[in-house]
Amino acid sequence: DQRIITLTLDEFNTYAGFDFSKSPKLGRQRDVFCFATYTGLRFEDLKQVSKNNIKKSAGEYFVHINTDKTSHELKIKLVQQAVEILKNYDFELPFITNQKTNEYIKEGLKKAKINRSETVIIQYLNKHETINRPLHELVSIHDARKTFVTLSLQAGMSISEVMAVSTHKDYRSFSRYVQLEAQRINNKLQSVFALSKVS
Repeated sequence: DQRIITLTLDEFNTYAGFDFSKSPKLGRQRDVFCFATYTGLRFEDLKQVSKNNIKKSAGEYFVHINTDKTSHELKIKLVQQAVEILKNYDFELPFITNQKTNEYIKEGLKKAKINRSETVIIQYLNKHETINRPLHELVSIHDARKTFVTLSLQAGMSISEVMAVSTHKDYRSFSRYVQLEAQRINNKLQSVFALSKVS
């Protein structure tokens, strides 16, 4: 299925602020997911984040990495929420296996009651099946990056600005998100011509 599975802003805030003190392992992987959302980094690139490539300048923190997929040198300013996550782990994110990370993210989302129903289409050879699943059954660490893109577009960042951070190489690979940008444009069209008068 090529649909975009992503958290809404309300869902993300609920997950980010949920008290996992009784389930620390779920809290740690929630923090990894949130850091990935705050930065737009791929899971493979998150593993490069460490004390060695976090730089502080004029009171602000930046992460410097060479992206694994595109070999693109990237410098990202970290939002305060991302910095706080790093400080909690002495600037070393608590990584475990990809499989366990996804398992704990799903479990954490379920515990936080993020169970909106999502429709997905599964294709196998020439057969298609449409199914409804709770969101917490579908989300993985890779969807943190998608959440970053969708929330950034919805907040008003341009496609080119988001692509600069997410390091999408071309518009084609980014095109699945265009429907979100189109919705934002549609919502603003009327305001563009608010002062125009029909004769």
